[in-house]
Amino acid sequence: IQPNDLILRIELDVHTLVVNAYELDGNKQRGFLFLLDSGDITLFQKRNISFKEWRPAKAMESAPSPATFKSSPDQYFARLTNGTTVYLNSIKSLASVFPNHQNAINTFIKKEKIKLKKEDLLTLFAYYRSQGD
Repeated sequence: IQPNDLILRIELDVHTLVVNAYELDGNKQRGFLFLLDSGDITLFQKRNISFKEWRPAKAMESAPSPATFKSSPDQYFARLTNGTTVYLNSIKSLASVFPNHQNAINTFIKKEKIKLKKEDLLTLFAYYRSQGD
């Protein structure tokens, strides 16, 4: 499904996909992102799955290569209070997403050994919400 002005949100059982504009590798894009956590700072996940077409057998091959889906590492984004969506490409960039609590977040990241994984990011966002303003 391509994002357009008619469909802005898709809810499937426990998953919610939201159309959002983001910048990745210098290119502005617009697409569906999985909503992981919402609040004053929102956490999104972009799943990367590519389709590889089947390939007929070449000379000296016994069988054709079947069509397959290939997963690549997921990418994570945060929408800030000003509406800007930023790509979370490293742990160092993660702390800058929370300017009001940057020191506490840095300490928590080191203490809990937070990585750029879904479970760790959800834990971090829950910690941020518990800090209040």
